[in-house]
Parts: sequence; structure tokens; C-alpha cells
Amino acid sequence: QRYAAAGRIDDLKHLRKKKVYTYDGTDLGRNPGYATKKTREFFEKLGADVLANFTTPGGHGWPQATGINPCGSPPGKRWWMGAWFHGDPWAVENCGYDGPGA
Repeated sequence: QRYAAAGRIDDLKHLRKKKVYTYDGTDLGRNPGYATKKTREFFEKLGADVLANFTTPGGHGWPQATGINPCGSPPGKRWWMGAWFHGDPWAVENCGYDGPGA
């Protein structure tokens, strides 16, 4: 709130009742969901309408209901869009779950 009061950012009250979607696939091989769960908690404290998914077996990608890239982390590690992830060089995964439509 200090930054909002100083005019450096918009007031956080504008996040109340806004829709927020958080996703973290279960196949990340690190502390799955930790940062995303903290993000969910942050937005919930501000009164946002949060939808979270921590159960889809995806990797570091965007879950889709269809597509050619398999869900999860096949062998191989690639650098894409500023992050390491497992799989093909496109962070769209066929997980049978429509993340963008959630």
C-alpha cells in the first residue's frame, strides 16, 4: 500500500473481485506449486476471485485440452522464454485441460 500511497503503482483495491488464474503442473521436479501457491494467497488477501490448479500433471507450460506437445516433462531440457523447462520448445502442453478457458 505504501507504493500506491506514493503514486508509484495503482491502488491494490482495484484487484478486489478481479479474476486471477494460477497454475502449476505437478511434473516440475522441484518444490511444485510453492511460488504459485504464495501468489494465490497474495491475490486472495486482496479480495481477488482466484481460480487455482495444482493437480494437472503438466510441466513448465501452458495446459491445453488438445495439441501435439505431450503433457508433462519428456526427456530433454531446453531454454525458452527466459526459463528452463522440459519438453518441446513450445510451452503449450496437451494435458486434456483447457487452461486458457479456465
